[in-house]
Amino acid sequence: MQQQKISYSEIEALTLERVPEIKDEYYSYGINSPYPTDEWIQQLRRLPLDDERRIGSTILFESILTPYIVSVIENSKNDIRVFDLLNWLEFLANQEDPRIKDTLIGVCFCEKLFEMTNKKPELFQRLIPHLGKKTKELCFKHSKRINVSKGLNDVLKAFY
Repeated sequence: MQQQKISYSEIEALTLERVPEIKDEYYSYGINSPYPTDEWIQQLRRLPLDDERRIGSTILFESILTPYIVSVIENSKNDIRVFDLLNWLEFLANQEDPRIKDTLIGVCFCEKLFEMTNKKPELFQRLIPHLGKKTKELCFKHSKRINVSKGLNDVLKAFY
């Protein structure tokens, strides 16, 4: 069965639909963006990528979504929500578009995740069982591009 393809221009809208808990944070980043109501999210799907009402997928993933996922891991025992969030990332990691898999997942998620868990490797360790195969591969690839603490490096070695 072939995976559904999505376009890069849909990422912001799809992520806001999939993770409605980040709508307030998204709104706080957007200088010209209206609050992301369901109607606005539908409009967002049709806006050009350079429209000033968008905050951009890279900002969404690096500055909003990844910190949100880390906070869920840090503050919750809700493994179902963690699984759901990481399942969304795995879906994106399996897209063919390199802007989605390499930039949004590899750089904006994995590298930001390493930065945020560098001094708390136990948080990354808690994520490991929930990461999908392609997300793991991208994180491993991108772990070689950044400096990580000895503790996180030990977790990464055991992980890979």
